[in-house]
Amino acid sequence: MSQNQAQEERKLSTEEKLPSSLSLSIIDLANACRNTAVSFVPLASDVPEASRHEATKNRYPLGCFRASPMTLVGADAIIAAYDPICRSIIEQNNGSEIDSSFLKMPAPCREDLPVFNEVISLAAACSYNFYHWMLDSVPKAFLAELCGFKGTYIVPAMRVAPFYHQTLGLLGISSDRIRHMEWRAVGVTDLWIPTHFHAVHMSDMPHFHRMFRHRLRAGINSNLVTPIDRIFINRPATASRSIVNSDEVIEALSSLGFRSVEMEKLSLAEQFSLAYNAKFIVGPHGAGMTHTTWMNDGSSVLEIFSKDYENDCFVPHYKLANHRYGTLTFPTEPDGRIVVNVPQLMDSVKRLL
Repeated sequence: MSQNQAQEERKLSTEEKLPSSLSLSIIDLANACRNTAVSFVPLASDVPEASRHEATKNRYPLGCFRASPMTLVGADAIIAAYDPICRSIIEQNNGSEIDSSFLKMPAPCREDLPVFNEVISLAAACSYNFYHWMLDSVPKAFLAELCGFKGTYIVPAMRVAPFYHQTLGLLGISSDRIRHMEWRAVGVTDLWIPTHFHAVHMSDMPHFHRMFRHRLRAGINSNLVTPIDRIFINRPATASRSIVNSDEVIEALSSLGFRSVEMEKLSLAEQFSLAYNAKFIVGPHGAGMTHTTWMNDGSSVLEIFSKDYENDCFVPHYKLANHRYGTLTFPTEPDGRIVVNVPQLMDSVKRLL
């Protein structure tokens, strides 16, 4: 941590609480763990002033809360400080567990537990999902790096999803700083918790969002695949929200220079490279559309929904990137697959060209 940051870090009083949206206040956590001090670490002084003065939707400043020293923290305890659906354990120094409605698991054994110094947990309940990982968890890692964090990131077990090391690597975080949560509990001596926010809240933090996108783009190998200007993301026929008449859609879009891509057949690095160079992406709502976030500013996006499920979670990111975007909603088959009205689709695509 730089000297300037160390001077700015401030200790929090026992009366100062995190926003009520959190299920567990870090101050409560510190009070339960004897001799634990809590401080707030702001963004580094060399971060542009506009970002340092931004705040989350609940008006809390961007930065990291730091509790030290800690003792034993259950597998989900360091998640529970910002994820209310997680159950967790926190052991006090005297060995008893905190009594809370969502702390129901028995206290773990102290034997054979790994012990870490500086730790941030990115192992939230939805971290196995590519969208939530990239736009909920990875931005918190970026925020922590801006605060001078040099410690260990705990991510879900490797068997859950394969993208943790590669995506954190885009931020310059080396693999030796990433550990998979393979234990029931871990020892932590210095716990960091980034300011709580969700992906959809980034509209309140446009400068931070811009810094995050630019840092991700800087880490992408844009020359890994042959650039494709116009892409149709085609979900497999067995996937939810796939398109029944995809062959008809692909044929029509090809007349405008679009190429069909099945992202799951590409390596993650190839997916990033394709999105980096794309100027227009069309596709049904799903994790693959997360890649629209690191397209060039001012690109075009057309998102296809089924009448049974519409979700505008990407819209704040489209707006912040100044993308031209549109949405279309179509009926579905009984199995949930989408039936696209091709003339309507083509009209919308042409308006966004």
